[in-house]
Amino acid sequence: MRHLGTLLLVALAMLPLASPAAAAENLVVQVATEPPGLDLTATPASATAAVVFYNVQEALVKVDRHGKLVPWLAERWYTTDSKNYTFFLRKGVRFHNGREMRAGDVKFVLDRAVNPETKHPYRVQYENIQDVIVKDD
Repeated sequence: MRHLGTLLLVALAMLPLASPAAAAENLVVQVATEPPGLDLTATPASATAAVVFYNVQEALVKVDRHGKLVPWLAERWYTTDSKNYTFFLRKGVRFHNGREMRAGDVKFVLDRAVNPETKHPYRVQYENIQDVIVKDD
């Protein structure tokens, strides 16, 4: 924050030196940001999702470059009524500690995201989830 203040003071000090032609140009300021943490539910900083998602945390599906949903942690899925979805998890996916991902882990993440007490910054994207049922690992 201190660097941003210094940068703004320098920019303001240079304003009297700017010519009328330069006044029409844009000033682009790039500031490197670091997320305050890696938990998307605990930190509402906008930089967190950009840094964490797909780098540290992953999703059941991913949007490809054509805007189509493709398998990611789920190898396939189906729906019978566009309200109830069944996901089949990819086997062999492991956490950093070597433990294999299970359906209970997915339930935990979804339940946590929809819980208003966690203050998840993207909770609105999960509001339509009424229940997550784990049938097996």
